[in-house]
Amino acid sequence: RVPGTMLVISDGEADPSALASAESAASRGVRIHLRRLARPPADDLAVASLDLPGEVAPHDPFQFAGWISCDSAMEADLVLTRDGEEIARAPRRFDPGLHRVAFRDLLAGAGIHVYELAVRDPAGGPDANAANNRARAVTRVRAQPRILVVNHDGATGVLARTLLDAGLAVDVAAGPEAPSSPADLDPYRAVVLENVSATVLGPDRLALLRTYIENLGGGVLVTGGKRSFGVGGYFRSVLEEALPVSMELRQEQRKLALALAIALDRSGSMGAPVAGGKIKMDLANAGTCAAIETLGPLDEAAVIAVDSSVHVVVPMGPVTDKGGILGDVERISVGGGGIFTDAALKAAGEELDHTALATRHIILFADAADAEEPGDYVNRCKKFLDHGITVSVVGLGSPSDPDAAFLRDVALRGEGRIEFTSDPTDLPRLFAQEAITVSRSAFVPDPAPCAILPDIALMGAPPALQPPPVGGYNLAYLRPLATAGILTADDTAAPILAFWHRGLGRSAALTCEVDGEFSGAWGTWGDRDAVLVTAARWIAGGIPPTGIAARVTIEGGTARIEVSLDETFAASLVETPRWWIVPPDPRAEPVAVPLSWTGERTLAGRFRLPGTGTYLSVVRWGENRYIHAPPVTLSYSPEAAPRRGLPSGELLLRQIGDLTGGREILNVEDLFRDRALRSTARSLQGPLLIAAIVLLTLEIAQRRLALTQLLPSMRFRRLLPRRARRATAAPLPGAGTLPAGAPSPAPGSPAPTQGQPPTAPPATEPSAFAKAKARAQRRTEA
Repeated sequence: RVPGTMLVISDGEADPSALASAESAASRGVRIHLRRLARPPADDLAVASLDLPGEVAPHDPFQFAGWISCDSAMEADLVLTRDGEEIARAPRRFDPGLHRVAFRDLLAGAGIHVYELAVRDPAGGPDANAANNRARAVTRVRAQPRILVVNHDGATGVLARTLLDAGLAVDVAAGPEAPSSPADLDPYRAVVLENVSATVLGPDRLALLRTYIENLGGGVLVTGGKRSFGVGGYFRSVLEEALPVSMELRQEQRKLALALAIALDRSGSMGAPVAGGKIKMDLANAGTCAAIETLGPLDEAAVIAVDSSVHVVVPMGPVTDKGGILGDVERISVGGGGIFTDAALKAAGEELDHTALATRHIILFADAADAEEPGDYVNRCKKFLDHGITVSVVGLGSPSDPDAAFLRDVALRGEGRIEFTSDPTDLPRLFAQEAITVSRSAFVPDPAPCAILPDIALMGAPPALQPPPVGGYNLAYLRPLATAGILTADDTAAPILAFWHRGLGRSAALTCEVDGEFSGAWGTWGDRDAVLVTAARWIAGGIPPTGIAARVTIEGGTARIEVSLDETFAASLVETPRWWIVPPDPRAEPVAVPLSWTGERTLAGRFRLPGTGTYLSVVRWGENRYIHAPPVTLSYSPEAAPRRGLPSGELLLRQIGDLTGGREILNVEDLFRDRALRSTARSLQGPLLIAAIVLLTLEIAQRRLALTQLLPSMRFRRLLPRRARRATAAPLPGAGTLPAGAPSPAPGSPAPTQGQPPTAPPATEPSAFAKAKARAQRRTEA
C-alpha cells in the first residue's frame, strides 16, 4: 500500500483542535508536510469571548461577562447591544493582558436573545485583526409557551381571538413577516397557518416549518380555504410530507377534464447552473413533469419549448402514456437567444385547437429578465378568451425584473395567475399548483355533512360532538399512519380534521375554512371553539421530561455539550441519547452527533460549527423523547481568535509534523524528492518497462507481419497503438468490388474499382525497422 502524503501551507494560526485531525491522518498512514507562512507581527485588541447563561427565567436579573484581550496599551469604546439595540457604551483603556468586563440585565420576552460586545475605534497602536473586535452570545428565556397564528393580513381574526379567550398566549403575523430562521421560531411551541398561501410564505419558510416539526419538536396546524392546501401551493412543497394529509389529484375525484398546454422558455439564460449540479432548464423540466403528474388519462397535454423558434416536444393528446411524456420533457435542452413570447403563445393556442375538451389552459414559463418579442399579445389573449382558453404565467425572477410587468399583463389579460420565483427549486411546486388550481377539483365549494370519529379523543376532544355541515373544504387524503378525527359524510369521506406525530413534533390539518365565505354552518357552531382550542393545545405538545439537563459551551470553533442525568432517569434509558444540531440556514439538514459516556450519569459530545449564526439543538432518545439544549452562536472564525493562551502557529505546525512523520518543506520540489515517493517510483519501473516492451513488440508486429489485417476484431484492435488503428480503419484508395473470378489482391495492396482492371501493387516502402537494420549493417561492414 502506497502511503499518502499531504502538503499544508498555513501560518498555523488556527483552532488547536486541528491536532485531532492530524491524529486521524496519522492513524491512516498519511504524512503531513508543512510550509509555514509567517504572519506579520502586530498588536491585537480583541473581544475574546462573551459568556452568557444558556437559559434564564423571565424578569429574573442575571449577570454575564465579556473578556477583552490586548497585546499593548490601547483605548477604545466598549459597546454592548441586545437584539441589535445598543444598551451600554463606555470608553475604556486596556493595558496588555486579559480583562474581564461584567454586565447585568433582565429579559421579559420568551425566545432567543442575541448579545454583542464590541470594541470600537481603537487608539494607541495598530490593531492586527479587526475581525475579532466583536463577539456574540445568545441566551434563551423560558417563558409560557406561545402559539403563532400566521394569516394573509396579520389581523387578529376569529381563530386568534378564540385561542386568546381560552387563555393561550398568541401572536399574529402576516405571511411575509412570519419567522424565517430557527431562532425566530424558538419562542413558539406551535404555529397555525390560517388559510395562507404557500407562495406567500416562500420555500425557505416551508422548509423551516418542516425542520421545526421534525427536528425541534414543534407543532403546526394548517387550516383550509382558497389559499391553502392544494390550491394554495402546498402540493409538492417540502412541508407537505410533514402534514397528515396528501394533496394529489385522484382521478375518481376529478370534476372536469383538462387540456393543458405548457410553453417553456429554453433560451440561453436557462443554462445557468443552480444548486445540486443542475441548470435552470432541468428544474423547468421538473416543474413541467410535476404539472403533468397531476393529470389523468382523461386529460390532455402538450409541451412546447421556445427560444427564438418553436419546438413542439409533446403534441396535444391524452395523457395515457405518462411515462413517455415525462421522458420527452426531461430531455428538453437549452437553446439560444431569449424566449419569443408571442410565438410561444401562438404555438400553445394552436395545440389547444386540436382538443375538444371544454377546460383549456396555457402555462407560459419565461425568464422575467429575458422575455422578448411580445408581438400582439393583447389581441391574442382576447382571442384565447373568446375560445375559452385562459393563460397563467410562471416567471423565473422577481417582480422588479425588466420583463416582469409585461408577463404580469399577459396573465391579467389571459384571466389567469402570475407567480414569480427567484428560486428555481420552487418551480415544481408552482407548476403543480397551477395545474391543480385550473382543474377546479382541489377545493370543494359545496356544503358537506361531517361525522365525528372516536379517535378524536386521542387529541383530547370529546367524541360526542355533533358537527354541522361545512360550507366547503379542501380535498385531501389521509396518510396511512395519520389519524382522522372528523370526516365528510359524503362519497369522498375526505378528512376534515387529521393529525399525527412526525419526527419529534406534531402536525394537524383542518381542511375546512374557520372563518370566511366557505365556513358555512361551522361559523356559528357552538362547539367550534372547543375543536380549535383542542387542536391548538395538541400540536403545542405536552410537558418536557425531567431528570435530564444539558449545557453547551464554545471552545474555539467547536461546540461542546455536557448532558447530566439523575439516577432515576439514567436507570430508565434503553438507548444512548444523541445530540441533533439545527443550523441557522432553514434549508440545511440537521446533523446528528453521537454522545459518549464520560461518567456513570454524564455524557458529552463535540460539533465543529461550520459558520457563524445561531445554532439550535435537542438531545434525543427513544420515540418522541427529547429536551431542548441551550442555543449557541459562533462570533467569528477561530482563525481570528486572539492567540493569548494558545500555542503559537509555529508550534502547532511542528506538532502536526511530529504526529504524522512530516517535515517542513521550504521548496515544493523537495516534496517530490521524498524517499517514499522515490521508492514508489522504483516499484513501478518493472511493470512500466514490461508494458513498453509489449507495446514495442506490437508496433513491430503490425508493420512486419501485417498483423492488423489478421485481427478484424475491434475489441482486440483497441489494444494496438493509435497509429496502427488508424491504418486499419482508413479506407483504401480505389476500394471497390472485384469482378467475378478476379484474383484477390495481395495483403496491403489497393483493390481495383468497379470496371477497372486490377493494377500492380506499388513498390513496398522499407519499414523503419528495415532501414535501421540496413544502417547498422553498413556501419558494421565499414
